[in-house]
Order: sequence, then C-alpha cells, then structure tokens
Amino acid sequence: MIINEILTAPSKDPRAELDAILARCCEMVLDHQEKDSKYYGMVASCIICPDGTHTYGINHEKDGLRVHAERDALDRCPDPGPDCIVVTTLSPCNTGRLPNHKERYGEDCQALLDQYGITHVYCGYKNPQEDSDPSIETQNPKIQELCKQFADTFLKENFADGRVKGRSRPGRVKRAGASCNGSVTDLRRKAKSASGERAKMYHWCANMKSGKKK
Repeated sequence: MIINEILTAPSKDPRAELDAILARCCEMVLDHQEKDSKYYGMVASCIICPDGTHTYGINHEKDGLRVHAERDALDRCPDPGPDCIVVTTLSPCNTGRLPNHKERYGEDCQALLDQYGITHVYCGYKNPQEDSDPSIETQNPKIQELCKQFADTFLKENFADGRVKGRSRPGRVKRAGASCNGSVTDLRRKAKSASGERAKMYHWCANMKSGKKK
C-alpha cells in the first residue's frame, strides 16, 4: 500500500518527519472513507505542538455544515498557539466565495489560524482555487499526488462553469506568465516543467478545462 511505502521509505530530507505525518493524515482519510464517506470528508490535518503533542482532525459534518479538518484538529488540540505547526493534506481555505465553501462551518481556515497566531503550515497539495498563501507544499511526489487525488474529488466540481473562477484568477494567470490556451494534457505538461505560481496557474487552467460542467 502506498501509505506503507511512504512511511517506511528511507530519507535524509529534514522534512521527512512532516511527510510521515502527512502520510498518516492520508491514511486517516482513507480509513474514515471506509467508515462513513458521507459523514467524513477528504481532508485531514494535524497540529504539532512544541511539547511534541500531535492532534489530528478530519473534515466532517456538523448540524448540516462541514467542519474543516484544521478546525477539527484545533478544537481537539489541548493548547494551540503560535509555536504550533499545522500539517494538512490540503492548504487552508482562505476565501469565502467558492461553491465548496457554502456549507463550511465557521470562518475560513486561514482566518482561524490567524486567531491563534499560527503561521507555519505544511500541506500535501495547494488548492489552486484559493488565493496565494504562505503554506509550504511537500516535495514528496507520492504524497502530493495522493493529496491531489483527495482534493480533486470535490474541487473538480467547481471548475468549468465559468461562475467560480474568482475575480483575481484570470489576472493571476497572466501575471504568472501562464496561459489557459491548449489542451488539458498540454497544460499538465507545462505545469510539470514550471514551478511556483506559474505551475499552480497551469494546474488551475487544466483543472478548469477538465472539470464537470454544472
């Protein structure tokens, strides 16, 4: 199983410990999907505190709304504060306009982290629909791909209808030196050969073109 491969793979990368926690978050998503795929979501997070405490959380339903994974982990954490690190399969949401946030419980996750003064975030995949954020994305390709697969199960539904692109997105594509011209395959290829904001925008364009129309 890919999770075991990630957890047992030898590495001298200083971020290997964070990747191992990300892998456990991925395992948590898979386990909870088997338990109840309607109640539990496709994002899991972990709060790492200075005393070594690891507190995990997962997206789930509450009173007809969705509690995001970061909120769930923070609610469970005994002493969240500025020195904590957030590890999450998907970068924290930071907008209120996206369709996949219409059922979100409470404010966006970035605003919630700001309340605790938490600035260190390590994610498995950066949400291309959100505004740019300072979270650090894993460089482990297996974890990144798995986290992307999780995210695509709900993010793809928000592309291709022309109403959810966000006001700043077209301008960000151009400023990053990217373009939405070309096939999905071409855009994926360009994303792999690019980096940073430019790669993110190529991914966004590909997702927009490959998404389901409503």
